[in-house]
Amino acid sequence: MSYYYDLKWMFPSMEISNIKELEAKIADGVEMGYNHIFCIIDMDTKDTEPERSQYQKLKAKYAKPINKPKKGINCEVEFFETHRCTELFFLYYFRYTSRPYDEQEPLLKDLNQMRGVSEDDRVLYQDQRTSWLL
Repeated sequence: MSYYYDLKWMFPSMEISNIKELEAKIADGVEMGYNHIFCIIDMDTKDTEPERSQYQKLKAKYAKPINKPKKGINCEVEFFETHRCTELFFLYYFRYTSRPYDEQEPLLKDLNQMRGVSEDDRVLYQDQRTSWLL
């Protein structure tokens, strides 16, 4: 038995990345007929209100599969939450370290100190608190 997967990366824009935009992207995927939608959520930006309650409301909306047989829609939306993990990924991708990071600030400091990454691997990461260019 074989399965066919059609993967499509849909990134909210960095300038206006918010819950309403994410909800619109999910709705687009549902209407396009995707049967699974995976959302990776950076929880660093969901620590305070109103973002926290808006996000919880969105998760509750998609807690159950969307099933519209007449339209041929059967879709599950899953949320994967990261807190510090997104930044750790960048750090581990570009260099080895065994240092534990119990707080966000030392991790951001180490990321900001990184140099010598090839031009092909440069990544711009930006959020409300900080930005860095790897």
